[in-house]
Amino acid sequence: MVRKSMLLLMAVFMVFLWGCTTRTTTTARVTCNPITLSGDGTPVAPYLISKSSDFLALEACPTANYQLTDDIDFSTDAIRYENGLYTFGIEPVTIFAGTLDGNGHLLTYSGDDGDPLFLSLEGAVIKNLRLNWNVDTTLAVEYHWQLDGFHGDFGILAKVSRDSVIQNIVLEGQTNYDISSHKNIPVYALGALVGINESLISNVYVNMDLSYKSLSQYSHYIYHVGGIVGENKGLIQDVRYEGVIDVNADSSENYAYVGGVVGVNKEVVSKASTSVEIDSYSAKNTSGYDGIAVSGGVVGWNTQTGVVSDVISVESKVHAFGCWLTASGGVIGYNNGALTHAISSGNISLTRTLFTFEQLYGFGGIIGQGQSSRVHDSVYFKDLGEETAIFGDVSFVGRNLKIPQSLAFRSMFENEFGFSEELWLMIDGEYPQLILNQEYWVCDDVCTLRLAVVENE
Repeated sequence: MVRKSMLLLMAVFMVFLWGCTTRTTTTARVTCNPITLSGDGTPVAPYLISKSSDFLALEACPTANYQLTDDIDFSTDAIRYENGLYTFGIEPVTIFAGTLDGNGHLLTYSGDDGDPLFLSLEGAVIKNLRLNWNVDTTLAVEYHWQLDGFHGDFGILAKVSRDSVIQNIVLEGQTNYDISSHKNIPVYALGALVGINESLISNVYVNMDLSYKSLSQYSHYIYHVGGIVGENKGLIQDVRYEGVIDVNADSSENYAYVGGVVGVNKEVVSKASTSVEIDSYSAKNTSGYDGIAVSGGVVGWNTQTGVVSDVISVESKVHAFGCWLTASGGVIGYNNGALTHAISSGNISLTRTLFTFEQLYGFGGIIGQGQSSRVHDSVYFKDLGEETAIFGDVSFVGRNLKIPQSLAFRSMFENEFGFSEELWLMIDGEYPQLILNQEYWVCDDVCTLRLAVVENE
């Protein structure tokens, strides 16, 4: 009797799985309960998405393969129609472990919906997608548990990405978020694309102005804010950010770590380019030991396990206004990790209050504060911005220079600094230019990511 019951349960379970797993039939239309889409969800015949409501299928069948066949505007294309009422905006997918191929198409949203497309990516693939987001809203970030405590994370694509691949993505627009903090959340990872990354992110171009303002009256909240990713625990490569990042964490005694690509880096950032204007503000003080503001042209805080290599930030304006620890760097704001082959130019500055200890503030063309012993082969071009030291309040270690552009010689970068000609375009009298993945990037005076719509056969 027990054996028959077990067999019956297994049969019911297999029937349940059948609706959301790969099929071998060639039926033109199949049902992914409760949504009917063309295709069968396999890599060779993915479910086809042409309108906003089709995205509900990703929640119903989160392990299937999907492909966009048209541009979609979530602002005007209703995601639901029930009881005579239309619902517009985003209904985020809880957990997605399948593949979404944007096929070069554009997803658009304008309004006050603060939801991401995905709450969590777990072993997913998101590729060939263009996004244009314009949002002005109060962001009530829900919290979840991470190994280092409770987190509140947000990104337009996903709050969290684990063991996934995010590649060939263009994100443009403008966002203005007021953050309504929760008393149980000490850490917020806020990225334009992804909040916390534990995945591979490559060939991503973000051109977006970002504004975050804390509304919380609770003290000692930590904000990790990046132009692409809030907190990185994975690999980020071949990416570029352009825009303005403004972070005001002054509602109480808070900490702000802000970077052009990543707010806080715990793993690897390689082949990254920025042209950015950053302003982090956290100067509130009652005890004399609060109000941390750290800004970096590429990375806000590069932790002890962080590795940053072959990065460039030019024509940038980087500023921090803090009360206790205050740091501003052309490449990295505060450094505990490794940095090699970095190029920087622009105006790097800080503002400190009377409470700031002299040993706790610094601004520099490469890094603002922290450790320099693992910083090598990097150059700050002083005549392309205001006069700034190469490092802030750290010793001169390694082969690092502050030079005018006229002294930039290819032989110096190749032979003395070890810049690779496969990664850098080096011309005498000009600062080296980073070569991003040429299969997807077109770089003349500016770099653009090439994403063409592929017509379905």
